Amino acid sequence: MSPECHFYTENPEKQTGCQWLQVLNIISGQQGILPPLTTGLSSKEGQVLYFSFGSNMSEKRLLQRIKAEKIGVAVLNRHLLRFHKPSSLDGSAKCDIQETGQPEDFVLGVLYDIEESQKSILDEIEGLGSGYDLKTVSVTIDGHQVNACTYYATTINSKLKPYHWYKRHVLEGAIENGMPEDYIKSIQAVESVTDKDDARRQKELSIYQR
Repeated sequence: MSPECHFYTENPEKQTGCQWLQVLNIISGQQGILPPLTTGLSSKEGQVLYFSFGSNMSEKRLLQRIKAEKIGVAVLNRHLLRFHKPSSLDGSAKCDIQETGQPEDFVLGVLYDIEESQKSILDEIEGLGSGYDLKTVSVTIDGHQVNACTYYATTINSKLKPYHWYKRHVLEGAIENGMPEDYIKSIQAVESVTDKDDARRQKELSIYQR
């Protein structure tokens, strides 16, 4: 029997499991799960590799905000996806990657290549210095290890819930990039709440109505 792997749960004591085969296929690039690589596996001069695991996984959303080129789905080991970062703008929960140190834990995300000139815009979008900090992580894509920048929460509040529209951004990114069904279901299972700001909600969801 294949060993189990864990990728997300709101309750750390009851982790969601899946068979390693699906994840190994993503890591190795087999069975067509990964889109073909469109750029190199190391950042070029003037370029930055960015690992997105939350609401910016979707090209529809990210490309509205910065110029970026998608490389493909990547795996970050020894971390779990959490919705526990308090937003400094609306008070709801946003995504975080929580380092566990456990080899069976992992987070799926999308690796993007962005121009260095866009990095300051990305920092602002991601809330660098407002509850998020920046770190370099080693992710696996198409059988290769590559270093990329990503953002992690410096403050957490596990009692908060994400807004429905925010959770949809994360879901759309996972579906758009062909992530495993179990991973998508784990995101769908996250409890979310309605944003009472109608204008903000409509604005956030407008990209999916075109």
